[in-house]
This record gives sequence, structure tokens and C-alpha cells, in this order.
Amino acid sequence: MGGNKHWFWTWENEKLTYIAHSQNFDYATIESEFPNGLPNSVIVCDGWRAQASKPAKHHKMCLANLHRSLNYLNQKYNAASWGIAFAKLLQNALQLNKQDCALDKYSVDRINIADELIKLLENPPDKKQKELYNFYKSMKRESQNLFNFFELSI
Repeated sequence: MGGNKHWFWTWENEKLTYIAHSQNFDYATIESEFPNGLPNSVIVCDGWRAQASKPAKHHKMCLANLHRSLNYLNQKYNAASWGIAFAKLLQNALQLNKQDCALDKYSVDRINIADELIKLLENPPDKKQKELYNFYKSMKRESQNLFNFFELSI
């Protein structure tokens, strides 16, 4: 509008969609719309700090956004091994989440996924691959919110 960028923010649940207009893309908008946070809600985001830092009942990572980011990063950095391994980890976690959690194998597979996440976060990609390294830092910062869908039945 008038050469300036504007944003439409969207929050939704099963019944409602709330849309807010803003001239910025930062924490101030979230704070003005929800000054007390979202204490009874689950915030699903892609690791963007403004969303991830807002108080809520739970935070979850949007795995579809993470997959899109990894597809781009793996193309940009010629299928960097760290990006490929992280994409595979996400895919394995999603497949496991579809299984019956009463199966004995489910618990073992969950432990294997957690172990693989730890290994990947302890072995970052090359810092020269700047965008992939930034993705890694985001995943390290938000690791507690990556696979909590195993515990949350929302």
C-alpha cells in the first residue's frame, strides 16, 4: 500500500479464523493482538522467534514449513548431507506418528528418532552454508518443540 509493505496475520482453530492487519512483521503485532499470550492454545510455527516466544499452552513446529525450507536448502547446497539427514528424520517421525503407539516397536523407534536428533544437533552443517546453518540454529533453539506431537493429542 503506497509502496509500503503490510502484513495480514492469521490465527485459527477448528471453528474460527482471526485475521489482523499490520504494517510490520515483528513481535509488536503479536503483542498488541494478544497481550496476555495464548495460554489455552497451541502455537504452531516454523521457528520464527516472534511466534515461538509468545506464551502459550504448548508450541509445536510446523513440519510442512520445515520440509519446504529443507527442500529449498537441499537444492541450494547440492543436497548437503546434514539437510538430507534432517529431512529424513522429519519424515521418519511423521511416519512413526501414524503408527499405533501401543506397539512395542513404537517406543524403540521414538528413542531412535530422539537419538538421531541429538546427533544432528551435535554435528552442525558447515557454517559456509549460511542459510542451512541458520536453519540448524533455529532447530537447535526449538528442538523441544519438534517432536512433541508424540505426546500431544491435539
